[in-house]
Amino acid sequence: MSDTVIIEEEKDIEHIAERKVAVIRKKMMAAFCVMAGIAILIVAVTTGFYELKFRALAAGLYNIDEKSGEYLIDMMFYNRYSLSDVSKYKNVVMQCGYTENGSSYMYFRSGQWIIAVAGIIIIAVVMTACIRMIVKIGHNDIYSYVINLGAENQQLKKKQKADERFLVERNEKLQNFTENIAHQIKTPLTALSLALDRLEESGENRGLLERCFEQIERIRSFISKLMTISRMEAGKIIMTEQDINVNSMLCDVVSQLPKNDCNITVECDDEDYCINADEEWIREAFINIIQNSSELCDTVKVKAVCRDDKCIVNIKDNGSGFEEDRIPYVFDRFETTGSAAAGHAGIGLNLSRLIIEAHHGTVDVRNNEDGKGAVIRVQIPRYVLKRKAEL
Repeated sequence: MSDTVIIEEEKDIEHIAERKVAVIRKKMMAAFCVMAGIAILIVAVTTGFYELKFRALAAGLYNIDEKSGEYLIDMMFYNRYSLSDVSKYKNVVMQCGYTENGSSYMYFRSGQWIIAVAGIIIIAVVMTACIRMIVKIGHNDIYSYVINLGAENQQLKKKQKADERFLVERNEKLQNFTENIAHQIKTPLTALSLALDRLEESGENRGLLERCFEQIERIRSFISKLMTISRMEAGKIIMTEQDINVNSMLCDVVSQLPKNDCNITVECDDEDYCINADEEWIREAFINIIQNSSELCDTVKVKAVCRDDKCIVNIKDNGSGFEEDRIPYVFDRFETTGSAAAGHAGIGLNLSRLIIEAHHGTVDVRNNEDGKGAVIRVQIPRYVLKRKAEL
């Protein structure tokens, strides 16, 4: 199983977890809504009961004594009473000829206790049902789901470890296979080179011999880069760190390129700007990129923009650019980008990308807006150690 499949399985688990949590939230919200609805209903019924009782009381008093009825309505209408009047209620009842327990007797006789008891029972029943629902949600949904999710995660971890072991073994086999192939090619290549040296000493077919030596050198270069890529992907190459002057490094790279008809210029907005990188490998990366850009165009402009945390190098040419559908694959291995006829195997740019990524940088390509040529942008952090610490 590949890393992509593992990531997709993790995403599926995340989606399932999100759906489960959403369902749990809806159930708990429904439970609280039911409780709130019942409470509102009880308050409404109680308020309605006392409102009807007050109306009946006011109307009955008015029928017996119009002035007392009007006075009561006037008091209630203009709120001409206070909480202190409530504390006097018990004494007023006793002054009217009733016993000390008269107020309590009146409360039970009026039937108000029935509403209170009914309200308490309804609230208790509803709260019990809601609490039971919440407990059920927590036990059956959350608790059991967490257990299942933990088991699934354990299985996924075991599967991931097995896949990692498989990938490590496969990479080791692939590296051994690459090294064996390289060794098998080097042996007859060395013998062929020695034979050609002897023919060169004889002075015959010198032009043909030169072409043979060129092809041998191409094969050697290809094998060397292929071995470098294999060792780099296997983690056997360790990058050293030293201060490198960007302007000087780019100028030296241009001076080392094979001479052709392309005019290459270098511009750096800070000639004293330095980055912390492996000079040998970073030179190799820029040599491959700039040489690739210069082979099918007239001019190449290399411009370095120096910032506090990173250096951005744009390699802009005036060639024919890249086909839009091939741009995502420019830095893939054995992707020749139309230059195979010029003697490229399509591994130079791939090696450059690996080197830049080993420095925690990025590289990308795009066509120019005017349709003439392309721009390869390389971003390298100024301090590799700082970037590693952030990761």
